[in-house]
Amino acid sequence: MEKVALIMAGGKGTRLWPLSTEKKPKQFISVTDDHKTLIQKTVERISNIVPLSNIFIITNESYRQYICEEIPEFQLDNILVEACGRNTAPAILYSALLIKKRLKYDFTMMVFPSDHMISTDEQFSETLEIACKAAEADKIVTIGVKPGYPEIGYGYIHFGKCLCKNSGVFEVQQFKEKPSYDVACEYIKDGDYYWNSGIFVWKCSVLCSELAKYENDLFNQVKSIVDGENNDNHAYENLIAVSIDYAMLEKTDKVVSVVARFNWDDVGSFEAFFRHNDADKNGNVIISRCIRSDVLEFRNCLIITDNISDLNCDNENMIIVRNGTDVLVRQRLIP
Repeated sequence: MEKVALIMAGGKGTRLWPLSTEKKPKQFISVTDDHKTLIQKTVERISNIVPLSNIFIITNESYRQYICEEIPEFQLDNILVEACGRNTAPAILYSALLIKKRLKYDFTMMVFPSDHMISTDEQFSETLEIACKAAEADKIVTIGVKPGYPEIGYGYIHFGKCLCKNSGVFEVQQFKEKPSYDVACEYIKDGDYYWNSGIFVWKCSVLCSELAKYENDLFNQVKSIVDGENNDNHAYENLIAVSIDYAMLEKTDKVVSVVARFNWDDVGSFEAFFRHNDADKNGNVIISRCIRSDVLEFRNCLIITDNISDLNCDNENMIIVRNGTDVLVRQRLIP
């Protein structure tokens, strides 16, 4: 079955303020010294699995220009635009129906966030191959990541039994919301709880049938917009704002999970910069054109600024970030 990839790029992530703002959010910034933005890395990674012609990006009108600038080879008609943000379920369904209308046949659909760091290697391809095979057997597939530490900013998947020996496909007992630190520690100790990566795989036909079953009003409203039956300019704005997790994943009996064989990072905080950049001898990560690590007395700090005056603060375990006139200076939040 033909494979299609959908990249979700409409988020207004502000957890990395002031680098990430509503005007130019996280997916359009770089967190590594190669200066490639997260969405550039995402498209590059996925193009090793499916051709560029089968990669689609769902975003809003104000972010379209960034996609065109950063990925000039991307096909303009593969940029799908929402009238407004209504959470992940409407965005995914709207995209699936638009793509189906164009292709006129069923397809396996892989859904990816645009703002994660993932290792680009054979293990990424292998994981998606396993997920696609499960999806072609009419399963709704999530990708679970073995947790390396008790993260409180991620949702978790409680894994059940393996469905077939050595298949890498597991039952899902339950989805868990972001936990407290103590609960996250218990998850780590238990061993059957995995981070929810936000990567999904399903057949377009199965997605549609399950959403029609559990969110019938939403399905019919989105379908009428795509089919041109609803000419109300505010029709999309009037859709219920609901996540794909709540709309379908937590309700369907078709959901399974595949263990990620690749390294994954949500880049949900400035601590990610320490994970993806080399630190100097004092543990600092410095992204600057004029501040030299060998003349600083700082320790274990993240410094993203060219303004020396920003360094008038404590010299240990600090986050110091400037973007234009916006400046963030605070202590690192280390558990």
